[in-house]
Amino acid sequence: MSASRNRRKRNSTSRPPAGTRAGALALLPLFLAAVICLVPSAPVLASDPGGGNPDARSVLVRHYEAIGGVERLRAERHRYLEGEVELDGMRGRYRQWESPPLRFRREEDYGIITQAEGDNGVYRWSRDTNGKIQVERDPESLKRRQLQALLQVFDHLDPASPRFRFEWMGIEHVDGEACHVLRMSNFLNEDVETLFISTRSFLLLRSILRQPDVEMHTRYDDFRPAAGLIRPFREETQILPRDKRQRARLSRLQVTTAHHESLFEPPAHDTRDWRFLPGEDHVTIPFALSDHRIVLNVTLLGDTQPWLLDSAASMSVIDAGYAADHGLGIAGQLKGFGFGHTFDLAFVTVPGFRVAGIAFDKQTLFAFHGLRRTGDATPIAGILGWDFLSRLVTRIDFAARRIAFYDPRSFDYRGPGTILDAPLKNRAFTIPATLWKSEQSRWTLDLGAFDTAFHAPFAIRHRLLEREGIDRLSADLGGVFREKTIRVCDLAIGAYRLPPLLVNVPYQAGKGAHADGELAGNLGYSLLRRFVVYLDYARQQVILEKGSDFDQPVAEDRSGLQVDRSANGDPLVVLVAPQSPASRAGLLPDDLILKLDGSPLDPMTGVEQFRLRLGDPAGSELHLDVKRGEQLLALPLRLETLFPECREGE
Repeated sequence: MSASRNRRKRNSTSRPPAGTRAGALALLPLFLAAVICLVPSAPVLASDPGGGNPDARSVLVRHYEAIGGVERLRAERHRYLEGEVELDGMRGRYRQWESPPLRFRREEDYGIITQAEGDNGVYRWSRDTNGKIQVERDPESLKRRQLQALLQVFDHLDPASPRFRFEWMGIEHVDGEACHVLRMSNFLNEDVETLFISTRSFLLLRSILRQPDVEMHTRYDDFRPAAGLIRPFREETQILPRDKRQRARLSRLQVTTAHHESLFEPPAHDTRDWRFLPGEDHVTIPFALSDHRIVLNVTLLGDTQPWLLDSAASMSVIDAGYAADHGLGIAGQLKGFGFGHTFDLAFVTVPGFRVAGIAFDKQTLFAFHGLRRTGDATPIAGILGWDFLSRLVTRIDFAARRIAFYDPRSFDYRGPGTILDAPLKNRAFTIPATLWKSEQSRWTLDLGAFDTAFHAPFAIRHRLLEREGIDRLSADLGGVFREKTIRVCDLAIGAYRLPPLLVNVPYQAGKGAHADGELAGNLGYSLLRRFVVYLDYARQQVILEKGSDFDQPVAEDRSGLQVDRSANGDPLVVLVAPQSPASRAGLLPDDLILKLDGSPLDPMTGVEQFRLRLGDPAGSELHLDVKRGEQLLALPLRLETLFPECREGE
């Protein structure tokens, strides 16, 4: 494995609303307060015969009475809502139709982007701003949908129901007003919702929904009578740790006799915003690797530039400066998140682009300031993510460095590989894997990741930071974070048991994907390189075939040294791991490596050549000429084995 700083391009902005997962630009529930009050989100328990603290049932009943009564809630079967919404730095409008249980449709219009999501009573779907439809199939979303169905038929009102647990937790103050605190958990997942109900008015003033990777803190106010119930006309939700915020104001609510069933169906036809160029029915091309990430040439407005291919990018990204150079307007402001950080994104509409023999029509992309500067060996103009890959079936042969694209309507796999059910979460495939022969888990498949990494909650549960390893730095679009690299001896995917693999463990969960408690981690190039990989978005499947170098050993870092490229192209030391060969050699961060074994390093290829030499056999000695400030130093670096070997049966 290279000792370079592994830059991961992750740009998901999605968040899992209560009971739903709506896709990569999934905005907050448009009027969550109305849903909470109209479809109670807490079970009722028997009253406390001891006469001590109030029981949950008595508090909830008083709440229902205060807003209009349980029977009125039960009688309200069809609703239409609309209003204004503000998400991060964007303002827009929403419309929503509801016919519980489950059936709903929500449309959001922010000007630069629009999107919709819904549930037809059979499955939940979403349509992104470029018109692509996705059906929810990941296990956690299905569980939340099941819970929502139970709540909407008032299963929790049955004192004997085993499906929910509801507790009175005490009194807390919200803006100086005393509130009963009611806590709900359930039998299907780890979600916990806490409601703060005023002891004076018995209106719901605040809620906190805790899921394994996010917390949603919502405040409700501007209560008014509407259609026979007291409802909050204004709410504000903050999503932690994603640094996202939404404000919504209800302007119209109508209780109707019925909605036409077609409202809840997804569009009849999926988008067809691309085509093979004349004479082509599929495309096969070579690809380059930049720091072990796939690079393809993209032609936009007559200019061809390298773009990264990233299956974990929830929307394609263009460098904001590159877009401005081509006269493309930038609008909007939104928070995205990577692995450890959040960062600011905007939007750009491009007139179309071409990748080899594939032409795409007009698309809206994320825009990120400074993307071109984050490329290591190759300055990149953009990232091809969900919007590109989801239209196609993609075959990647890492050993041969060949990539092929097929039309999903005619693709029919008949090869020897293993077909894996890989439901999309945050618009990225989730792959089933087995660790240590018994630990079942799911991992994100990430073409944009240099390496493979655990998420923090999984690592904490299994005490992985206590294992022997070596420190390293990683980076996403938001900044740099520290990890420990350890050896994993037993990882199996489908029928394939992987050779021992180096996997990163984050020291901190951070604000991004590393905080995700529903997945074990992220599968990057260090693992995927052993396979021929097929990505089939239409069927939410991944197919793996053994690559020609599946069993080939991979060079491992034996130095504890990480280097990046300096402005002049020289290897620049960015990390010296404690108690490592690099530390014992006397190397320090910001040292420049001028020569290796007496030979100058080429400004174009020297960094990669130097990294490869850091994987030389243990006992090898590298002689480095180093510049530190104005000093010139000669430092010998003796390489050592950094990771314990796997033992039989481990």
